[in-house]
Amino acid sequence: MDVFIEQLVKKKQTAADFAKKAAIVLGCIALPIAVMACVYINFYLFYIGLFLIPFSAYFGWYMFGFVNLEFEYIVTNSTLTIDKILGQRRRKRLIKIDIHDIKALELNANDGKLENERYAKVVEAAKTQKGTDRCAAAVFNNTFGNTLIVFSPDERTLEAMKPFLSPTVRRGL
Repeated sequence: MDVFIEQLVKKKQTAADFAKKAAIVLGCIALPIAVMACVYINFYLFYIGLFLIPFSAYFGWYMFGFVNLEFEYIVTNSTLTIDKILGQRRRKRLIKIDIHDIKALELNANDGKLENERYAKVVEAAKTQKGTDRCAAAVFNNTFGNTLIVFSPDERTLEAMKPFLSPTVRRGL
């Protein structure tokens, strides 16, 4: 029987995300105004500033979307794939692993047992920075080496992963 589960998780906005959005808006407003204010140097700069307004608005709208992140977890048989979706426009593959290779799985990542160890790469694909819905998985990946994956799967995704976990990891759940 084949298994295919897809889960889409939207990342919660942090204060840093709001600061990025504010900087984008301020920059898009300030650039045309600054160019138009230089009218005493050359009168044509006023027209260049007017010309920059629609381009600045488009650039702001385009960059504003990249602050909104979503993560997609896909379980296909014994493979877990985690993708990052930027502004519902671009998709980037974060990691693709075999579920059999998971060495340890911690359902509450805030306990910090796995996060206190050293890893060559940490893949942060969770809904929040802190919270009870974060899971941590330690895995050896051929590309990255020892890797810690922090993600927020729901019950359906965890149930799809369980048959492919090693018996020692499954007992720990």
